[in-house]
Amino acid sequence: MIEPMAPAENEKHFAELKEAYLAMLAEPGLINFLSSPMRPFDDATVTHWLRTHRQDNIDYAVARNEHGMIVGLVITKTDLVAGFELLGLLVDRAHRRAGAGRALAEYAFARAAEQGYRAVDLHMFADNKPMLALAIDLDCRPIDILHHRRADGMDMVRLRKTLQDKS
Repeated sequence: MIEPMAPAENEKHFAELKEAYLAMLAEPGLINFLSSPMRPFDDATVTHWLRTHRQDNIDYAVARNEHGMIVGLVITKTDLVAGFELLGLLVDRAHRRAGAGRALAEYAFARAAEQGYRAVDLHMFADNKPMLALAIDLDCRPIDILHHRRADGMDMVRLRKTLQDKS
């Protein structure tokens, strides 16, 4: 089940999302796929993101398992000039390969289409093979490569999912 979250307005959402987010970010090696300087995200940073997401046009949604536990989250950003961007997709290690990542990405694509966007952009580091494979499987097409974007020199791939025109 996919559920939108409003951590800036809802304290229950804030507490639940913060706990899940920090737990997923703590996975060894994951920071290489999320941070250009390869520095871990701390409690204060995540708190700031969750408290200020509305002013930055950032939305969160989570995937829950049959017990109601958050097993994944998707982060999107909208901008009338830059478009719709899928900023992040995290799935708890124990729940990978069970469809949560795909469901979260498809949810983001559907939200973009509902809001009238014709494409969704995604950025990921070139060594993030699981995310690249999922994006390609979801018909996202590489449109650019940004060289040496991470502290270790890894390149970033920009992909775009073109949405079906409903008109």
